[in-house]
Amino acid sequence: MDKLVRVLDQQPLVSREWTPENGEKKLIKSVSVKMTDGIDTFVGEATDQLAEVIDKTPLDKDHIHAVQTRIRVNTWKTKDGKEAMSNNITIIKIVEL
Repeated sequence: MDKLVRVLDQQPLVSREWTPENGEKKLIKSVSVKMTDGIDTFVGEATDQLAEVIDKTPLDKDHIHAVQTRIRVNTWKTKDGKEAMSNNITIIKIVEL
């Protein structure tokens, strides 16, 4: 998804461990960014190198940004066996205009 957005909030860089199916633990660095296009407000997550860049040079809340994201639907079973879903928004690229 490509959008023009205004940054509302940026969280500090965090690190967390993740273990993929191969069992090899990885350290994931991420920054959460709350954005709006004037209609929708959403939170995207930048990871690894992009997260480090955003953390070192915070996004300017006074300017419009072009953002490219990937949206994935996560699906799982609840305790009572029902299917549940949520969206995960990953920031691929974000540039100030």
